[in-house]
Amino acid sequence: MLDRDRGEKLWEYWQQQLAGELPILNLPTDRPRPPVQSYRCDSYSVRVDADILQKLHLLAVAENTTLYTI
Repeated sequence: MLDRDRGEKLWEYWQQQLAGELPILNLPTDRPRPPVQSYRCDSYSVRVDADILQKLHLLAVAENTTLYTI
């Protein structure tokens, strides 16, 4: 479908729709948005036993997904 004239028209349509700066989405949150975004974040490290990790890998393969998704 995208190889034909219709695909070219779709491409032009979406190029036009997504042109320019995208608006900020004011979605409801659990706390107010700060006036200036800090980009601060946290990270957590978790140790997983090698045997469990191997089983998680096998599950990911069996479910045709990634370890991240599992």
